[in-house]
Amino acid sequence: VTGIHGDGLMVTDAAGNSLYGYAKGTPDVKIGDAVIMTGKLGNYRQFYQIETPVIRVNKSGEKFNYPTPAAITEELLAEMGSNVQTSVFITATGVADGSNYGAVTVAGHTISPYKISSSFKYDKLYGKNVTIKGYTLQYQSSKSDLRICVTSVEEVK
Repeated sequence: VTGIHGDGLMVTDAAGNSLYGYAKGTPDVKIGDAVIMTGKLGNYRQFYQIETPVIRVNKSGEKFNYPTPAAITEELLAEMGSNVQTSVFITATGVADGSNYGAVTVAGHTISPYKISSSFKYDKLYGKNVTIKGYTLQYQSSKSDLRICVTSVEEVK
């Protein structure tokens, strides 16, 4: 388990492939848990996901390394808008817009920390320059809106 938010979890395999499990609620897992996730493969706004997954924890607290984040480029966003794909680990830096749930704007595109866990205390960073990292969940090319499952947040001084 490499990411958790209000509606599900992100699972990454040993090869670095990530897939979102839409659990319709916060699952009873922790970052680092080794799990088996089964269910029906579907997609939502350009990304594959397991719908209503069954999750079994094999081991708790496994160590893992996040992949090198992909840069947010016009090419990456164009690819996301043209086909369904697995999640990508990204980083975005900008001012956390308190009037838009803390979204950060990068190259004219909104990067939204979707249903971010209250444990990040992200609302205290509104109006400040931040770097958010996470996995892509949804992309609406018509709105230039990319939503991510946040794995870390830090204020940039």
